[in-house]
Amino acid sequence: LGSCIFYGSPGVGKTTLAYIIANSLNLEYVKLNAVSSGVAEAKRVIESAKANFEFTGKSTVLILDECHRWSKAQSDCVLEAVERGYIIFIGTTTENPHVSMTPAIVSRCRLFKFKPLDLQDIKDALIMAVKDKERGFAKLKIKLDIDATTKNYKIDYQPRKCVVG
Repeated sequence: LGSCIFYGSPGVGKTTLAYIIANSLNLEYVKLNAVSSGVAEAKRVIESAKANFEFTGKSTVLILDECHRWSKAQSDCVLEAVERGYIIFIGTTTENPHVSMTPAIVSRCRLFKFKPLDLQDIKDALIMAVKDKERGFAKLKIKLDIDATTKNYKIDYQPRKCVVG
């Protein structure tokens, strides 16, 4: 995994996915908010990540919420740590990073645009979850009435039965 920036509307799962990635990599991670952190705090994270890397050979994941709010000086201070592998940078933002962030940090990251799920996406996910024997709930033999009215979005779970209506 390399450094990346997740951008899109509020509530689409950017920060949640950043945490899932950090936890699944079994690496140390640090979360900062660009609104309340400064260069000094970023440098402390980098020094700690460098020491961790030299001792364990493992990178530290830096999750930076509202990353578009970091100044050029703040962005520039993490560049070397990203290039040397001390830091895996995961930024989250509601803004387009091409416009709102420094080109130097954007050029070192993969960009992922998040879009909100629509009702059909949610229905498809429910169907997959109920049918999948390996990663889903197929072994529980849940019955799902996917054609039920979806105006109320109420899910009533009863053992071995799930009604959407």
